[in-house]
Amino acid sequence: MEKITNWKKYNQLQILNEDLSNVVNKYNNRETLVVSSKGSLERFVLSDKLQKRELKFSIFDEFTPEPDINYLTNILNKKDFSSFTNILSIGGGSTIDVAKFIIMNSFEHYIDRENNRFVLKKLKSAKKTLPISHITVPTTCGTGSEATPFATLWDKNLKEKYSFQTNYSTPKLIIHCPSCILKCPQKILIQSSLDTLSHTLECMWNKKFSNSFLIPIVDSLKSTFKFLNAIAVGTDLKPHINSMQQASTLAGCLINQTKTASAHSISYPFTTYFGIPHGIACSFTLPEILRLNMSHSNSVFYNTIAKEVGFLDALNMADHIEKLLINLNVGYYFDDIFLTQDWTSLLKEMSNPSRMLNNIINFNEKDILKIVSKSLVKLSNK
Repeated sequence: MEKITNWKKYNQLQILNEDLSNVVNKYNNRETLVVSSKGSLERFVLSDKLQKRELKFSIFDEFTPEPDINYLTNILNKKDFSSFTNILSIGGGSTIDVAKFIIMNSFEHYIDRENNRFVLKKLKSAKKTLPISHITVPTTCGTGSEATPFATLWDKNLKEKYSFQTNYSTPKLIIHCPSCILKCPQKILIQSSLDTLSHTLECMWNKKFSNSFLIPIVDSLKSTFKFLNAIAVGTDLKPHINSMQQASTLAGCLINQTKTASAHSISYPFTTYFGIPHGIACSFTLPEILRLNMSHSNSVFYNTIAKEVGFLDALNMADHIEKLLINLNVGYYFDDIFLTQDWTSLLKEMSNPSRMLNNIINFNEKDILKIVSKSLVKLSNK
């Protein structure tokens, strides 16, 4: 397997290329808990094997995309997972994040409520000597969750997003399985790959940007654009799967250093209030954010990266992303929003300080209004 990057942070990760059946066989024991959605279990034929009693591990599948913290906390209060030695997560970002949340609550942390908010607190003494070892098989191409300690959960009652982390919640082993990507529905491939694109660009226009990020940003963008272009024109994805899986993990490494910024800040209300999938919500504004950042900061910097990726300049890259969003039918997700201006009442919530303040320039509500309005107009004119 040829690596797409030589970046030190990426090479420090434990990554294997392995077929899922081999992974399942290796961890087929009573010490392993498999965390996977019902859809993934059916897609990868695990449920059929269970019916034949071929598998010894336990399965946890009681969650949905953008997992709800109220529901999960209630389950964790009733079930004790601390007896497991391994957790094998098979799925996308939500699955990986649920596995992390279980590990946190099965070692030395627990969830409490303070002032109507969930808070992760440390126990006086750990439940076991070592945390559960997390092996993850990402089945999408974009969350980057496999390379970070963050577990993202949602309070669907109060329309809030939570991100928890510990010093032991990053997965120990990442397994790239190309056949899993081939079985992934195209709409999920699009959503997750756009999430990778967003992660990478958010590192580029981040206040925490370091020159050491320059080459991995270019490496990730090259592979991501090749994959998205192939989906858009309907060509064979097989030649691009391996590099796209690496790009996803690489983008996860990048945001682990910088955290996400303006595109993610704007995205959260679109997911919590309108149900827009995360990968779509955090990518539909990318062209306008790139243009606005360029107009108020160092355009030479953005042009340099764009040229390294293969574009004429950064504006050409922004135009290409815009066309990609249209060709990938991203506007479909906003059909109801095109008919209303309800989102304008959420401008304050779109300016999440923990994310928006990472942007290279400070966007105010007027800037956000302009970014979202222009982005929606472009998508509606598809």
